Amino acid sequence: MVKVFQSGVFIGKDRAMYHAQTDTPAQARTSNLNEELGMVDTILSDKTGTLTCNMMEFFKASIAGVSYGQGVTEIEKANARRNGSAMEAVEDPAAVPWKQASFNFYDKRILGGAWEQEARPAVLKEFFRVLAVCHTVIPDGPADPAKIKYEAESPDEAALVAAGKVFGFFFYKRTNTTVFVRESEGGLVQEREYEILNILEFDSTRKRMSVICRTPEGKLKLYCKGADTVIYERLASNNPVNNSMKGVTREHMEQYGAAGLRTLCLAYCELDKADYDAWQQKYFEAKTALEGREEKLAAVGDLIERELLLLGCTAIEDKLQAGVPEAIERLANAGIKIWVLTGDKQETAINIGFACSLLRNDMTQYIISANLPEVLALEEAGKMDDAYALAHSKIGEQLQDAMQCMAEAKAADGGDNALIIDGKALLHALATDLKGQLLQVGQQCAAVICCRVSPKQKALVTALVKTTGDTTLGIGDGANDVGMIQEAHIGVGISGQEGMQAVMSSDFSIAQFRFLETLLLVHGRWSYARITRMVLFFFYKNLLFGLTIFYFNCLCFFSGQTLYNDFYMSLYNVVFTALTPLIVGTMDSDVNREMSRKYPGLYQAGPRNRYFDLKAVTGWLLNSFFQSLVVFVMVMGTLTPLYADRHSGRTAGQWQTGATLFTAVIITVHVEISSVIDHWTWVHAFSVTFSVFIWFVYMLIYGVLPQNLSQGVFHLFEEVMAGSPTFWLLIIMAPLACVLPGYLWRQIRSHFWPDDKRIVQEIMVRVQRGELARMKSLHANAGPLSDKLTRPSHQLERPSFINSGYVPQDKPGASGYFTPRSSALYANDCFDHADCTSRNPVTSQLNGELHRNPFRHRTARKLHTHLRGAEGGDGIGKGGVGLHSKLRPASGSQGYSNEVSLTADAKINDQRSAAEADTASDTVKAFSPSAQSAVLPQGPGADSRQPQPLRPVRTLMPASAGSGPLPTPHAVPNQSPPAHTGIAAADLTASGRASSSSSSSSAAGSGSADGSFGSVSEVSYSHVTPYVESTGNDDAGLGIASSPLIGGGRGAGLPQTGRPRQPRPVQRRGLDQV
Repeated sequence: MVKVFQSGVFIGKDRAMYHAQTDTPAQARTSNLNEELGMVDTILSDKTGTLTCNMMEFFKASIAGVSYGQGVTEIEKANARRNGSAMEAVEDPAAVPWKQASFNFYDKRILGGAWEQEARPAVLKEFFRVLAVCHTVIPDGPADPAKIKYEAESPDEAALVAAGKVFGFFFYKRTNTTVFVRESEGGLVQEREYEILNILEFDSTRKRMSVICRTPEGKLKLYCKGADTVIYERLASNNPVNNSMKGVTREHMEQYGAAGLRTLCLAYCELDKADYDAWQQKYFEAKTALEGREEKLAAVGDLIERELLLLGCTAIEDKLQAGVPEAIERLANAGIKIWVLTGDKQETAINIGFACSLLRNDMTQYIISANLPEVLALEEAGKMDDAYALAHSKIGEQLQDAMQCMAEAKAADGGDNALIIDGKALLHALATDLKGQLLQVGQQCAAVICCRVSPKQKALVTALVKTTGDTTLGIGDGANDVGMIQEAHIGVGISGQEGMQAVMSSDFSIAQFRFLETLLLVHGRWSYARITRMVLFFFYKNLLFGLTIFYFNCLCFFSGQTLYNDFYMSLYNVVFTALTPLIVGTMDSDVNREMSRKYPGLYQAGPRNRYFDLKAVTGWLLNSFFQSLVVFVMVMGTLTPLYADRHSGRTAGQWQTGATLFTAVIITVHVEISSVIDHWTWVHAFSVTFSVFIWFVYMLIYGVLPQNLSQGVFHLFEEVMAGSPTFWLLIIMAPLACVLPGYLWRQIRSHFWPDDKRIVQEIMVRVQRGELARMKSLHANAGPLSDKLTRPSHQLERPSFINSGYVPQDKPGASGYFTPRSSALYANDCFDHADCTSRNPVTSQLNGELHRNPFRHRTARKLHTHLRGAEGGDGIGKGGVGLHSKLRPASGSQGYSNEVSLTADAKINDQRSAAEADTASDTVKAFSPSAQSAVLPQGPGADSRQPQPLRPVRTLMPASAGSGPLPTPHAVPNQSPPAHTGIAAADLTASGRASSSSSSSSAAGSGSADGSFGSVSEVSYSHVTPYVESTGNDDAGLGIASSPLIGGGRGAGLPQTGRPRQPRPVQRRGLDQV
């Protein structure tokens, strides 16, 4: 009942997960997995339609070796914003008339018939004919370019056909065997009829589609479009046109991929009639085969898709969904590992990973690929078996090298890791002898991107991750994601542009990826905490009740004598203690939804099973043993045959003793659950009081029934127990004696050793009491100090950076992804490494943030005293261990000053930056003397905002791997090309990363669907006073929410410090040296 209410009301009726544009609410298709939403360790996600909108727009094209199109993609803009710069595209007014649905292209060289004046118009004409003929699109509506609509299997096809229409090749009619196209050439419009002879359909294995048609002139032509990897394999090798275009077109595709565009190669060939007739016979036999039809059709299709002539490539933009970067950042801050399984090219996937905050510049990236020169050489020579064996061994070496490098980085306190692996390498890595190594490498990474993967590989990767035993979540939007969704522990379907297959196969459905954040961090964490508390309370109350029966049987020498009336025992779980645990399991919440999203590190309690581990269960069971013993001894010791508290002089009998003990047990369990409830509402108060009240009503009513029904308890309450002072004293004192020790211990622990949840609760109470607004008014005129504390962190001055995104391996600057580092203002997160690593690695940065806050009450005074005493020393001091620091004031220190405290803190940061710079410069001199001055600040006087060394990209393949020269999207100053092949370790410079912060949704008010109405339980708040952010809304939250420290690290659940790690210079090493 609790799970049904959680899924049907809280999740299904949550307006925060309602998509108004499509009128789609969130839907829980099962109620069995609510608590597992709060225990997710790894998310496996599709990209197209899941992270992106799946609304394709024709954006650029490369035809005959010339790139056409202009503009800036959304991915480029997102990367620029993430790096702190603005990249705003200036739209040409002449481009406005050409914009249409699925078409966002402008280039005056080929629009409006201008393509006829280009150097190679014949190639452009065939390119446009491929767009108009090679597809399975069905036109809908009148044959008018302004009114016609296209029904396509995928948005990509619709975008390509729409592009052909704008270029003057208007597809307007289709029959079973014919395609009708209006072609505009030389100012004339000619209607042409193409007879479709064969359609070789696209699938995830072929990665291409071909159409064989007969032109009006009677020629047989094959038009083909597909992935560059399969098209390039089928190009005519000795054709001079192909030889001149292959390198240039590949370079253009790399540029488009770096901008986040989806590319397709277009090619064609003219067929000989005799050859086609012979092939047609084989095709007919394969098509009519009863067994292995698909494999035979693929083999026959491969026979004719040969000796193709390259025309160029298309580039289609698929924009990111709104809120995806923020959602992924919070999920990663919650310690959840994210794997993205996509069919895109490597460079496209990497740049989209950066744009959606999946990849960060401070990550060490390990790129594993099977496209090695020696492997490609064997494939071109036709030695496929030898090529497979060599690639398999090379992939194993790369995985082993990655594990060794990660182990070294972990031992040296390295940062987060990211793994990028392509589909060809994944084919080998999923083999029986290598999948264990792949899993070990992936488990040590905060993000994994698998490129060029098939739907079957998605399911295989998901099954591999499941073998760890951690909870996995698969999310996708199309039929190709069904295998992944069904294989994961929890399946989430997105109702998007590709139908409802994913939704129908899922456990939960949402309309946008950003709603996954609310589903996990809010509802998942609440459900896990509620259900675990409810289950533990059931164990506790039943063990407490059963132990009293056991103790009584011990006194009776196990004679079988009962202490309680039979109806008492029957109704104990059904009536007297049933309502309160249901209410707690349904509506209790430790922090509201705003704080759950603001501090995502709290989510780690679920994956680590903190609320239902051996320690938690043992605590409740020991508590039940203790309380059962106390209540039994107090009642049995007081109601002895030697004492009478009634005017008649009679002592307590068996039924009076049993009823008194039963009353004390009922009150004890309800007082106990009342002492641990985090969120008090009138519903909680009603459930507790009603449960106790109904017991007294039952005793009264049951006692006045005829004696043959009430038996030994006939008029027991009103005549015997109600007039006994001992009874009333026992039912008050016994519960207090049972509950008070545990309650006092919890208060002492929360006061002196509070955990992260308790700290956030105190912050929430202060916000709800309006203390934030009062703090703003108090410090509004406090001068420069107040300005630093109230300005959002993303508005603080930050140094410029160099670059980010994909850099081809054979280009200058290919040794890394250039890392903007955090400002030194945020460097002093945790004063003691051991303390931070022993705490929750995700929320330890919250520890450091609150520790530095000069507005805290008692700890702030100690902090200032410690810092002031350290000024004359090494600038660091001893004993600072984060939030629970036990610092001792220096002798003679009096009071504290906010301004001095902040100055001393900044001094420590400067000294640390200088010390790290001196250490790092020694390593950099060994291989990059020319870049030394630009890499590190020199000496103690250097500005703390100078560029810092970067996290490297470790490409676990020779740097010359791949084919053809690749472009460099951005210039890199003061950087030499890599000295040799091997693991390319980027040690270039960058600085100042603007933190990504987003305001959390407001907490649910009274009567909200999530149950967060009413007042918050009283908590001690002597630990934390949040500092101020000048947002326009006094109740919007805390200033620290906009700091990059909020939510803690993103380290895949590995031990980390709360302090942002300073980068380590990594020397270059070859594969033979790793």
